[in-house]
Amino acid sequence: MIGCVEQAITTRAVPAGVLTLGTDNDSQFTSADFHRHLSARGVKHRRGGYSDPESQAFIESWFGQFKKRCAWRAEW
Repeated sequence: MIGCVEQAITTRAVPAGVLTLGTDNDSQFTSADFHRHLSARGVKHRRGGYSDPESQAFIESWFGQFKKRCAWRAEW
């Protein structure tokens, strides 16, 4: 996930302090390495609550679009 964030930041030339990344509470988003990387790049992190369906819906929708547009079209 760190690679995805890094690619998005560099490809779109996002300046530090502008981006807020919203995620769910999966282990990759709560890891110390992930938080260190975001902090070093000036990215704020907002995690959705465990019982916050609106936060979860956004993330699930994003993953659904990712699968439709990228994952299901590729062979891994």
